[in-house]
Amino acid sequence: MDEFVIEKNVPIPDIDVYKKRGRFAGLLEKMQVGDSVVFPDAKTKQSFCNYAKLKNVLVVSRKIGSAAGSSSQQQPYRVWKVAPKDLVRLAKHPNVKKRLEEKYKTPEIKRNFYDESLNNIPF
Repeated sequence: MDEFVIEKNVPIPDIDVYKKRGRFAGLLEKMQVGDSVVFPDAKTKQSFCNYAKLKNVLVVSRKIGSAAGSSSQQQPYRVWKVAPKDLVRLAKHPNVKKRLEEKYKTPEIKRNFYDESLNNIPF
């Protein structure tokens, strides 16, 4: 028991839980609906998507290209900031589309549901 030393009155340092995610704060705030960002790998993309979810911002990601010999973890990803109506439009499966329509049902979405302003985004 002599291998451990008991120390008294050592202050506990503050923990910055969001320190790593803080690097995306400015980026997410500057993005407007329809803007996209390319991330070099899946881990960075996922960190950004997690931060966006934490801030209640909707994003959609897609893998870019298929570089020969590289794992899916090493491939770049593009992430778009989207509005709820765009998520509904992008949904392929009827059940998913119906669930999203119910979840994001607001007068604004209903009025602009068929707005095609973001159709030029290559999903």
